[in-house]
Amino acid sequence: MSSKKWVILWCIPLIIFMSLYSVIYLYLSSNYENNSFQSIVKRQIENNSIYGTALNRNTFGYKMELVKQIKPNIVALGSSRVMQLREDSFNESFVNAGGAMNHLTEGIKFLNEMYSYHTPKYIILGLDFWWFNEAFPQVKEFKYHLNDGMTLDKNKITTTYEYLQNGKVSSNTFFNMLKIGQINNPYTSYDNLGFSAIKTSDGFRKDGSYLYSKTLFGIESTEDKNFKDTLQRVNDGNKRFQFGSQLSHNRLKLLHEIIDLTTKKGSKLILIIPPVSNTVHAHMIYKNYSYIDLLRNYIKTLGVENYDFHNLSILTTDDCECIDGFHGGDIVYKRIVAYIYSHTKNNEIKALIRIENVLSDIEFNQGKALTLGNDHYHLKEVDFLEIGCKK
Repeated sequence: MSSKKWVILWCIPLIIFMSLYSVIYLYLSSNYENNSFQSIVKRQIENNSIYGTALNRNTFGYKMELVKQIKPNIVALGSSRVMQLREDSFNESFVNAGGAMNHLTEGIKFLNEMYSYHTPKYIILGLDFWWFNEAFPQVKEFKYHLNDGMTLDKNKITTTYEYLQNGKVSSNTFFNMLKIGQINNPYTSYDNLGFSAIKTSDGFRKDGSYLYSKTLFGIESTEDKNFKDTLQRVNDGNKRFQFGSQLSHNRLKLLHEIIDLTTKKGSKLILIIPPVSNTVHAHMIYKNYSYIDLLRNYIKTLGVENYDFHNLSILTTDDCECIDGFHGGDIVYKRIVAYIYSHTKNNEIKALIRIENVLSDIEFNQGKALTLGNDHYHLKEVDFLEIGCKK
């Protein structure tokens, strides 16, 4: 065979491959599934966008970029259980870094990296009770942090094709390659970045807080109807709800490391223990969770501003304000902010809180999980928990 024919045989497959690669690259980039967190956050800030990715789940890296660009005076740090704290509750710049800390070790890592870029005045730190139970595994290495959002590998390509085939991603998103400007859907008027947000507006707001649009508007069914999933965890003692009678001394040392670090750097710490729903709390009383009460009492001895909301009833007896069995909604966290305002002895903390707005939102939206009165939403909140909520 001549050398010319060999070149043709090699070139044709290469051209086909490069063409397909270019199309998928442009497609993913135009849908913000193959973009740097820097470019994503920049667009969010400029366009008030929602970011909901299906392929690049590195909340740590994304939230770090929010801190870098906004340089907020207030940072909320913790798991997904603090992600309903929102910038509209505060008088100073705010970033919700919820989801960047799923273990005490990960929180320490986030703080150390954050302080190399920025030092906030205040850190609201949500403490999940299971972090202090030796039966809950403590992770030391976080490989997902390496995902910078821009690795176009075989898995990302094949997953995209699978999503298109099974309808998880609409083929209409191909037209985003041709769009200049806002990416819309029928559910909100937000600009949407990432497959999940483009489909339903489910994702992070520009302050890092989370919009559970799929759940709140009944677009997709929740797994925790009637708190069935969470109550099963409590019964079985698994999935973060492992039983325990003693506090882990090693985990307490990590907490003290966090306190020492933030004190040394000059950030003022506000500790909160996030709530579980009233239904779940009542069920937990009859199980072996004595370590939780030990933790709640221990936090009070630390000499740090702290608030215990584990028992939601100190804020509200209405479980309709919950997202699920261990996530409060917008209004629960407005109540938390109002509680802090009315109970703190620190006037500087009072000055941080936009109390008139907070109280108005609570009054207008009580019994709901979402702060309404916002023209971004085209749908109304439904009784997604199916517990008889009047929304």
